[in-house]
Parts: sequence; structure tokens; C-alpha cells
Amino acid sequence: MSCNTQDFEIVNSNPIVTHYRLNLDQDTATDVATIAAAAGSITSVAGGAGAAIAAIVNPIVGGAIAGVTAVIVSIIVVEWAWIQTQANGCGVTIDYWAVNDLVDPFDNVPYHNITPQ
Repeated sequence: MSCNTQDFEIVNSNPIVTHYRLNLDQDTATDVATIAAAAGSITSVAGGAGAAIAAIVNPIVGGAIAGVTAVIVSIIVVEWAWIQTQANGCGVTIDYWAVNDLVDPFDNVPYHNITPQ
């Protein structure tokens, strides 16, 4: 993968799990992490800061998958410090696996991984 790419893809999809991948360039990764950090709490981020992060992420995702955007925003809200750590000048990759509710009906935490590009 090249440095500072910014895109979204469905890596794999089957009846059990769908794997989504969001690449954020360095500037965007820094911007969303800064917004989440400045909010100071998850409650604050759920309001205006969450909407600001969604406004940045939604055009990259394409807006077609609203639920995925919401989950990615929640990952950013919780993991902003890790995003700052992993964004080493080339941006970050956020992988998210959506597990079918029939397989794991109690899955309330999205399976995810954040790595440098």
C-alpha cells in the first residue's frame, strides 16, 4: 500500500462477516483524532464532534452505507489516541469486520484494527 492513500473498500463479504477498510491520509487522520480529543468525552463526541467527524468520513465511505459510517465514527471516537500513535506520517488504515447478528447477536463492540499505512 502506498503512503497517504484515502479510500474505502469492501474487502470481503459473505453471510457471516463483511470486512470494510477505510484508509485515511495523514492530514485527515490527524483532523479526526484532534476533533475527538478536543471533545473531551464520548458524550460530547456523540453530539457536534461526532457530526463533524461523520462529515469528514462520510464522503470517503461514499455515504451509501450509513451504518458503516456510524460505526467508523464510533471507532474513531474511542480510538483517537491510537490513531494519533499509528499515523506515522503516512496515515492510517481502519479495518472493521461486521459480524452477522445471527452468528453473534451480542456483538455490541465492532471488531476492528487500526494500523499505519
